[in-house]
Amino acid sequence: MTTARARRRIRAALAVCGAVAVAATVSGCGDDGDGGPVQKHTFAFSGTKLTIKAGDSGVRVAPGDVKGVHVERQVHGWVVLGHGPDATWRLDGHTLTLDVKCSGFAADCGARQSVLVPRGVAVTVESTNGKVEASGFATPLSVRTDNGSAEARDSSGPVTLRSRNGSVAAYGITGKKVTASSDNGRIHLGFSAVPDRVDVTSRNGGIRVDLPAGHTAYAVDATVRNGSTDIGVPRDGYSTHTVEAHADNGGISVHAAN
Repeated sequence: MTTARARRRIRAALAVCGAVAVAATVSGCGDDGDGGPVQKHTFAFSGTKLTIKAGDSGVRVAPGDVKGVHVERQVHGWVVLGHGPDATWRLDGHTLTLDVKCSGFAADCGARQSVLVPRGVAVTVESTNGKVEASGFATPLSVRTDNGSAEARDSSGPVTLRSRNGSVAAYGITGKKVTASSDNGRIHLGFSAVPDRVDVTSRNGGIRVDLPAGHTAYAVDATVRNGSTDIGVPRDGYSTHTVEAHADNGGISVHAAN
């Protein structure tokens, strides 16, 4: 049977939790890392491939004229009757791990992480919870998120984007091959140069592909279960430029950009 002292402790914990939640709502703490102190670290690195594993973090990654892997982070969060936020960053071989954890009666924590890698390094990002943004890659780029959007910009190398729960987007792409998929979320791909192969798959969400304006013909294969297709580019089944787009629930649009 619950004692009077235990009941008082429970009521006190609930009161503290409510006060912290209100304070977090007012201050915006726990949203995107704004307001937390900026921490920086450079990891010695030599290699041509890097895998970034991120937990409870928004991640921005780009190549630069640097030696080593440069990381900046802002950690935020609050915990009631528990521990955290506890942030870790480490480089083991070719794997960079960025993680934030907290636990307690009530907790909300996360981080914003920015990663700068040497030019010429192929990057794979695996995120469990948070948005991933990558830009400026001439090398192969692969982004996979469980909960959060995946976005690539201004990249000329092969690009692979996948999200289980979140949108997928690519803008200013000049690479020859792009693969994109989402279980729950829209997909929008924008090209600044004619691609050779585009593969897009969505379970729940529309697909939009914007190709460069011009007279290039594409071999387009677009199928939907529930939705419509709108193809507005020249088509040639024998073209070496192919677009494969398949959606279970959502429309498909393939057009030349204005």
